[in-house]
Amino acid sequence: MACGPSGIRKMDAKCKVVNKFLQTEKQVNRGPEQSWTQGFACDLYLKECEQKKHRALEKYRREQKNNAAKRQEIVQLKKKIQKLKFRQEELQKKIGKYKRFEEFLQKIFDALPSTEYGYLAYGEDSLIKTLIKRHRTLVTEKERLLRKLSVQQYSLQETLHEFRVLQEEYNTAQYMVMAKVSELQSKYNELQTKNTDLMQFINTKEDLLTKRCQELSRMLLAVSGLAEQCYMRHYGALQEMTLWSKLSMIQEFILEKMQIKEETMSLIKAGKSSITLLKEQLPKQKYSGRVLLHADRSPEEEMV
Repeated sequence: MACGPSGIRKMDAKCKVVNKFLQTEKQVNRGPEQSWTQGFACDLYLKECEQKKHRALEKYRREQKNNAAKRQEIVQLKKKIQKLKFRQEELQKKIGKYKRFEEFLQKIFDALPSTEYGYLAYGEDSLIKTLIKRHRTLVTEKERLLRKLSVQQYSLQETLHEFRVLQEEYNTAQYMVMAKVSELQSKYNELQTKNTDLMQFINTKEDLLTKRCQELSRMLLAVSGLAEQCYMRHYGALQEMTLWSKLSMIQEFILEKMQIKEETMSLIKAGKSSITLLKEQLPKQKYSGRVLLHADRSPEEEMV
């Protein structure tokens, strides 16, 4: 029985034909019992057809899965065959490469004696003796080189161990140096800040000193000007006088002027009091004329 899509289509066509035939037969035969029997038989046939169809579909699906698995297996086998071909080619190349060594060894084997001690019959200059000596020399050299290699390996391990120790020490020292550099950098920044503050303070002080120097210069000029105005001969030449002498001279001059002013004021007060007494003694008629006369005069003139 066909289990593919064509078989399923054929079964569907048969079912359709049977259904059509049963419908035609129902129309021809109108008997109730016969119609029920034919309908029951038709239902059984249809159920059987559905079951066959279901089984065919299941079988078709299983075959599809098996075919897909086989195709994957075929692809994998082809890949393995391709790899084996590449491997075969490589081995053939190696066989061709070592073919000459095989021929050389075969020639040596043919030249060797058939017995174990047969080579003793050959002389010292024979090829066999030369090969044996060369072999022994090479074996000895190989052992020496192996011993040297083991010593070198041990030395290399010790060197690597020392290198690791030095690497760790270097990393530790580098870390410490970086920490020290960071600390010094922070200190440098602090000192830089302090230096900036000190420079600002010094500049401020220099400005104040400059202002004070200017004020002192102005004061010295003022003292020199006052000394010229208050010059007194008994102090000597003005150019040769010191600052203290100039100040003393100015002080003396001011005190003298104040004393003169006080004496003058006392004389003025005494003159005013005498004038007042004189006014009281003179008659009123004469006093009015004299008062007008003396009103235009200053107190100093009156004192004179």
